Amino acid sequence: IYDALSTPLRGQSGFGDKHKFLLSLFHDVAEYQQTLQSEKTCALNVRTSLVCKYDETVKTNVAYHKINSGKLLIKILECRNVPDEHKDFGVQVVTEAQVIALNFLLGRFFFACKIPFAVVDTVFF
Repeated sequence: IYDALSTPLRGQSGFGDKHKFLLSLFHDVAEYQQTLQSEKTCALNVRTSLVCKYDETVKTNVAYHKINSGKLLIKILECRNVPDEHKDFGVQVVTEAQVIALNFLLGRFFFACKIPFAVVDTVFF
């Protein structure tokens, strides 16, 4: 447990470049969590608290080895104090031809599933 508490990000690895950049926007704080169970393990007693460097009120607690970049990304995108240049994560732009192709494929899917277009129009648009 001591090693897990003293290792950055509790020793979790396998992060890509975008994930590492996202994590660089947070302070990494190790926390020991008391439980009612007699057994002491990293999974039960160690968690990570990630606090945004730009706004101390934006934080999330993460279980041992359960860092989720999707949740962190949402926190960063919703935070008003994070500069816009830190919010550009390489979003892919879809061309007009791709939109037309997707609409065509969705139309065929709804037709094959016998879903009325009135329902589709109400739910999706």
